Amino acid sequence: MLDGQASRCWGWCGMGALAALGVALAFGALRRTELAPPGAIALWVADRDAGELYALDSELILAQRVALARPLDLVRSASGRLFVLRARSGTPGEWLDEFDAQGRCLRELELRACLDLQLAGESALLVDAGPGSAMRHALRLDPDAGLLLLASAPALRCISPSLDSILLGTEDGRVERRASDGSVVLANAALGGGVVDLAPTPEPGGVFALDGPGRRLLCLAPDLGLRWQAPLPFEAAHLGVVEGEERVWLLEAGARRVLRYGPGGELELERDNLPLTGLTRVLPWNEGGALVAAPGAILALDARGHLAPGQGGFNYLVALAR
Repeated sequence: MLDGQASRCWGWCGMGALAALGVALAFGALRRTELAPPGAIALWVADRDAGELYALDSELILAQRVALARPLDLVRSASGRLFVLRARSGTPGEWLDEFDAQGRCLRELELRACLDLQLAGESALLVDAGPGSAMRHALRLDPDAGLLLLASAPALRCISPSLDSILLGTEDGRVERRASDGSVVLANAALGGGVVDLAPTPEPGGVFALDGPGRRLLCLAPDLGLRWQAPLPFEAAHLGVVEGEERVWLLEAGARRVLRYGPGGELELERDNLPLTGLTRVLPWNEGGALVAAPGAILALDARGHLAPGQGGFNYLVALAR
């Protein structure tokens, strides 16, 4: 192909991608005006730069907003309770705020620096660390109770619920299962690399582990033995696990690519050159699809990785929670 023809071809491809994005986001805006009122809240998103939490329905139509300065992460329980991590202003450290289903703040707790925030039923699980501190702490916050210390270790990085126990991952490649109150070590495994995220598999007690620096996705049995592992083409930071399935979405942070792995670690889907860059999070969504957060918009993908109607108008999205 001649250079001029190639340039025109790439130009048309780029225009097509932008047009598809425009249609998806514009259709989302159109639905806001045509359909009222919104449905039940299906999703909360944190917009760090706008200082807002937004509640959206299943069609990604705005249902509610809560002003909250500097949100960083959030998780949502089945009853609608929200735990939101936010940065403090002018001083080191962070706050963990707890909200009820109507978006009313129930309490706030002071933290040093939260490395991971997860949900266990109606409780929050977190790993807290301070700059220069020799120890990191795994904590649980129960409704109407204070923080419970579960474990302390210098290399703690991530935490996850698992049946009636908790799982801890470390930066030196270890996974440890403990009793739910942290009192007893039930199992442990040395995976190598650095474990940056953990999540339950459909097998009771099974766990997905993400080795970020080693670029590996691992599936572990309840005894933490290796079921399978899959090499990754990039360093990922977060697992997007499809509930009830051996299926995981991953994204290349700051770039334009998402992947989906299925049973046995098979690569099922790769979507490159998404129309927005700077991707921050991926969340499994309805009918096998996913929502992908970029700074200014939510991109919606169907089960085949095709763009679906999304939502725009944000400043800088940092977290999504169903």
